[in-house]
Amino acid sequence: MQQTTSAHINQGQYQDLMFGDFVEFIDPAGAPWLDDTGRVWEDPGHALEFVGLASKVILAMQAVPTQDPSLLARRGSLYKLGRAVFPSVFENAFKMEYSSDRGGMCKAVDLFTRLPINSDIPWWNLPETKRAAVLLPRLLPKLDGRDHMHVADACLDSTVRFYVRPNLGYLPIQTRSADGECIDVIPAIPDADPLYHYGLSLIGSLQRLN
Repeated sequence: MQQTTSAHINQGQYQDLMFGDFVEFIDPAGAPWLDDTGRVWEDPGHALEFVGLASKVILAMQAVPTQDPSLLARRGSLYKLGRAVFPSVFENAFKMEYSSDRGGMCKAVDLFTRLPINSDIPWWNLPETKRAAVLLPRLLPKLDGRDHMHVADACLDSTVRFYVRPNLGYLPIQTRSADGECIDVIPAIPDADPLYHYGLSLIGSLQRLN
């Protein structure tokens, strides 16, 4: 987690990017990778997935009773790291790309121009964002949980309205185009991925809301 944070999350080391930008690819020299046209890629879904999953890990660690000094130090270090960067990663990725009218977030954006590189709208980043929106205020109680619950509600609404298909056993379609049409593009794996992104993210969110 710390390696990902130090390399892929801008904490001021990449002066041309915003604090909290999540850099998708790093070059061999340890700098943001530039594509052939000089763009720096971010997948907003990956940024939000990282926040949600990392928050889940830290919350799980906090729930384990221990007096082990090394574990306590590790837990404290990760919490401090999350407090410093997770809110900015979440806010940057969500505000840059989510559109309620469009019903989701595009696959990739250029962190320099903040414009889409790949305008496909995959389904999986919505439940991942919902999980991040629910868990982050639990991890960091000083955040305004009302704002994050608004994000969680918006993502669930978009998932149900634009992706979930009752005639397919309530599994989601995988990808839509920028104009909202279903398209024959598989973003990750050749099935509906009903467990990892969809099921686990939503179940993890509901567990924390109860």
